[in-house]
Amino acid sequence: MMEQSACDCKKGCCSCHGKMKHLGIFILLLAVFALCIISLLRDRIVNPNLDQVTITAEGRAFAKPDIAQVVLGVTTPRKATAAEALKDNSTKVNAVIAKIKAAGVEDKDIKTTSFSLSPSYDYIQASGRNEIKGYEVNQSVTIKIRNLDKIGSIIEQATSVGANQVGGINFTIDDQENIKAIARAEAVTKAKAKAKEMEKLTGIDLGKIVSVYEDAYVPGPVYANDYAMKTAESFVGMGGSVAAPIVPETQLGENEVKVSVTLVYRVR
Repeated sequence: MMEQSACDCKKGCCSCHGKMKHLGIFILLLAVFALCIISLLRDRIVNPNLDQVTITAEGRAFAKPDIAQVVLGVTTPRKATAAEALKDNSTKVNAVIAKIKAAGVEDKDIKTTSFSLSPSYDYIQASGRNEIKGYEVNQSVTIKIRNLDKIGSIIEQATSVGANQVGGINFTIDDQENIKAIARAEAVTKAKAKAKEMEKLTGIDLGKIVSVYEDAYVPGPVYANDYAMKTAESFVGMGGSVAAPIVPETQLGENEVKVSVTLVYRVR
């Protein structure tokens, strides 16, 4: 009886040991499988361009500058007090703004871009020091002129009521986003056409677009040439009157806007 019981116990232990062994193998296989999955996911993260094709194309659009930006300034020479200098400068600047508004420049196209109130010094020989003897004020406004034929006339009117600084005349495109949109559309069309051509040449099967990148080049403003600046100076120095624009429209040329687009396709 005792021998039978001992044998049964032995068999039970062997069966339990076998089950544990199989469970250990299963867990080991599961761990190996998990490591493989993690390795694949890591490879996808580290190498996101796996099974992808990148196509780049460039689009261009051309447009003539349609606005002029002009800086008009009023410099008030030394006045005995700061209040007197500020009052004189403000009166002249307000007169300049009123004139250019009357000439058709809107509020949204007038912006104060600089202002300074500075003490004016004299060297006193007796004391050997510089002493404040008054104050000077400088103020400038930048205006957008949308009718290029009026540039000369507007500058003339501004200088007639106190503007004694004219500079920063440049020409640019007002609605640059619209020009960029035209160039962008051309770039995307070219890139898609190039992708189809790539499929035919290589036999690769491209799927959906998974990423898009854009790089745009918009040229800076075109600054007025020497003729323009000399003409502007004549308004200030001589109070001259010129019916023609500062720079004839035929000399403005066209600005070229470039947009480069990159399309990333997934390979099926």
